[in-house]
Amino acid sequence: MSSPQYPKISIVDGIRRAYHGPSVTIDREMIEYAVAEHYLQAPKPLPLLIVAPNLISIDPDAYRCATHVITHAIISKAAVVMPIHGPQGQLTEHLRAMLLSYQPPPFPIQFFADETSALEWLQTSSEDDAAPDPPQTRLPGIA
Repeated sequence: MSSPQYPKISIVDGIRRAYHGPSVTIDREMIEYAVAEHYLQAPKPLPLLIVAPNLISIDPDAYRCATHVITHAIISKAAVVMPIHGPQGQLTEHLRAMLLSYQPPPFPIQFFADETSALEWLQTSSEDDAAPDPPQTRLPGIA
């Protein structure tokens, strides 16, 4: 099922990581793949680092899938590393605004310009980071 367009998925030091390659457009299939891979590696909520330095766009179906309550089963909070300057920065700001106002995910999320800052935030915990109790859900196709 692995494809060059899919993110490189891993867990390092208790943090889920998804590294996207160059010029990526995120679609629903990519999100479903990432959720399944993360769940198979550790079926419990962990922090998630998403590194997408060259994100071009996110398909609306992918966005709905990524913010669905099922992701709460594997994500305790998420840090997204994307450019914050120039045309890419405008996309980052647009995505951040959508996440925080239109359909927020069921876990805390922050955007960062660099991976070091994102990892520092993921490694800290505070009452502000607390998300609601996860709903009783299962990933499709997994008993």
